[in-house]
Amino acid sequence: MWQRLKSAPIKFLAIFNLLINLSVFLFIALTSPDNSLPAILHYRAGLGPDWLGAWSALYSLGLAGFLIFIINSVLAGIFRNKTFSFLLLGTAFMAQIFLTISAIMLVLIN
Repeated sequence: MWQRLKSAPIKFLAIFNLLINLSVFLFIALTSPDNSLPAILHYRAGLGPDWLGAWSALYSLGLAGFLIFIINSVLAGIFRNKTFSFLLLGTAFMAQIFLTISAIMLVLIN
């Protein structure tokens, strides 16, 4: 079942997904202050901040990326088509990129 995950491009995507996800967790952990002030969790360009919450809620970005990676990796291991497996992990990679950009922007706004 997991033989398709042994090819070089698929391994590269899987490892890179995990590294990006780990960097999101580390970035939030290293840049979040230890105060009790609320953090901006969602920001609209025209209206400003509309969701406030605890700083620990920013970790949900990393958790969402990890869940996307796990689900797509399991599906890539189940299906027999190597192209489909590559597409699934590529989609997880793009999701990681967008979640990383979101984490950076939310930390910079706060």
